[in-house]
Amino acid sequence: MELKNVTSSNINKVGYENGILQIVFKDKGVYNYKDVPENIFTDLLKSLSIGSFFHRNIKNVFDFDKED
Repeated sequence: MELKNVTSSNINKVGYENGILQIVFKDKGVYNYKDVPENIFTDLLKSLSIGSFFHRNIKNVFDFDKED
C-alpha cells in the first residue's frame, strides 16, 4: 500500500487499498480501518483538517485492526 504524508498534528501518513484505510498516527501506531469507501479516503486527503475529518467520519464509524 502506498502511503501519503499528510499535514496533521496527530496523523503522519495515510494510505488506501481494496477498502482498507491505513492511518499512521504520530504517537499511537498504525491502524487499518476496514470496508472504507474510496470516497472517504479521497475526501480525507482534500479536507482542510485531516484530524477533524478523521474524528467526524472515520473514528467510531469503521472497524479497525491495530498493527503491533
